[in-house]
Amino acid sequence: TPAALRRLLRRCLDKNPKQRLAAIADARLDLDEAARPSPPDDQHAHATTPRRATALTMMGGALVLMTIAAASGWWRASRLESPSPARGTYVAATLGVGVPSLNTLTDRFAVSPDGTMLVIVDQDSGKLWLRHMSALELSPIAGVPVGASAPVFSPDGRWIAFRTDSALMKIPTQGGTPAQITEGNDYFINLTWGADNRIRYPSLRNDAIQSVSANGGPVDTISFGPHAYVTRAESLPNGRLLVSMMIGGENQIAVRERDGELRKLLTGWDARLTPTGHLLFSRQESSTWSIAAAPFDEATATVSGDVTVLSRDVPVRYATPAAASAAGDVFYIAGLPRSERRVVIVDRSGAERDLRVPQGAWLWPTASPDGRRLALGRWEGARRTLWTLTLDTGAMTQVTYLDDTIGSRWMPDGKRIVFAQFRIDPDQRTTSLWSVLTDGSGKTEPIPAQWDAYPGGVSGDGRTLFYSAYQSNQAQEDLMSVTIGEAAARPVVRLATPVAEELPTPSPDGRWLAYQTTASGTAEARVAPLTDLTAFVQVSTRGGRPIRWNRNGSTLYYNDGDSVAAIDVGPRGPVLTSRRTLFSVPRDGGRLDVMPDGEHAVIIRGGPIYSDIVVMKGALRRGR
Repeated sequence: TPAALRRLLRRCLDKNPKQRLAAIADARLDLDEAARPSPPDDQHAHATTPRRATALTMMGGALVLMTIAAASGWWRASRLESPSPARGTYVAATLGVGVPSLNTLTDRFAVSPDGTMLVIVDQDSGKLWLRHMSALELSPIAGVPVGASAPVFSPDGRWIAFRTDSALMKIPTQGGTPAQITEGNDYFINLTWGADNRIRYPSLRNDAIQSVSANGGPVDTISFGPHAYVTRAESLPNGRLLVSMMIGGENQIAVRERDGELRKLLTGWDARLTPTGHLLFSRQESSTWSIAAAPFDEATATVSGDVTVLSRDVPVRYATPAAASAAGDVFYIAGLPRSERRVVIVDRSGAERDLRVPQGAWLWPTASPDGRRLALGRWEGARRTLWTLTLDTGAMTQVTYLDDTIGSRWMPDGKRIVFAQFRIDPDQRTTSLWSVLTDGSGKTEPIPAQWDAYPGGVSGDGRTLFYSAYQSNQAQEDLMSVTIGEAAARPVVRLATPVAEELPTPSPDGRWLAYQTTASGTAEARVAPLTDLTAFVQVSTRGGRPIRWNRNGSTLYYNDGDSVAAIDVGPRGPVLTSRRTLFSVPRDGGRLDVMPDGEHAVIIRGGPIYSDIVVMKGALRRGR
């Protein structure tokens, strides 16, 4: 039996679902690989004939089909089979995410310059996984800390740099002990590692490019001014930089000369240099995005040929989801995400009822104050949109249309929803908190908070929004509040510590604030008087977060491990002896909310959301 076929059979039966083939399409591609003629090992070796290759494919196909069909869970996995790739392409890996975050909208994978290695971000484990392209398996890189993302290879392929929540780090490609390069409150995304051994990344507000030696040391800053939104920069010879930005309302790929002058090259978004001497970038075509390439002369920093569109309708947001190898192979994320998620209502007995929502990539269910509607997020690959569902009729209404929407919190009157949105237009970068009418008009209004803020909850009178933001320079979120409806309102710091605090949720009577903190080493839910947040009581014990208060503020519902619990809150605070479990969270359950009656919960079920990394063989040729 050929070695490639033996590896494929082991892959089909692997007990680890992360290493087991997820779809029959992947098996077919690997069979094609097994059927290809092997290079002769001496002058007497005989090439595999086409007839033998066909027979091998048929024999292996039958065997693998039987093997996969017998494997646990095959029929379920096959419903999310990767679409058949176009001619000359194949699926290199399938990415599954539970809660799409900034990490899934930026660099989710990287390719070594020689094209022999692919590293992906595995959100479930919070680690980086590596595939040698000569093998079928993906394996975790030993030593990578939890929460790693945005990987980039060193020019020689021996190291991988990546981000964590508060630091930029690197690790040998084959694993080992990670080394911190620098830390701070920047996102450390859209990383590039230049031939000058410096790593570059955009600043927190995307108005500058930071750079640091891969060996650590001081961070240098090149500012582009308050009216530029810079996404990526790569070093060029003679002190130049290749820069991708929005400026003057236009997406531009430009060269920054040594003296600071900017010279536009192309209209496009988030370009990167390829080993074949091309610019690989994305370009908007009406409401969709395409991946394109153009020959580029690094010595003169000029485009030396025509632009070629490589693939259309790709998920582009903060970064171009593509990379290229020295052989000219282009790796990219293709098409819309696939998901079988459904939205269910569950009662305290565990009985479930499916809501009239089509299966899809649904996120963050939140119930309206009267319990008659739900707000639902939906991941569309390049952005997240916000919808409402009327429970008694099943009517769905899209309420956000532009940019990328994160989270949702209802205003007490049910007429507006508060959310986070990081608009790329530099002139709209004063805040990331917005509100939108729920009537489907798409009318949004800014909330005068600050950049890099995330909504928590709204006071019972609808006048104050509590939120979390990176207020201090500790690279951790702090608790803030701001008055709604006053253009001159200024944010108020409620709690700022060296650890992360988020999800501030005020009680309807304004006496208490529930929030999540990592002060104990794990994320737990706490309750404190709104007038003295130092007098807190921790209510969760197994990892928790606040969900909502009941209507009169006498009970808090919160996550505690894999369950939803409740605790009574009296005049003196939480009554620990009253803690009780209300609902169990299923293993395939995502984010949830408790309905205002406290008797039901709404849960999104159906497991991860999948996207494919597709390889386009030989798409780029040096000099063309």
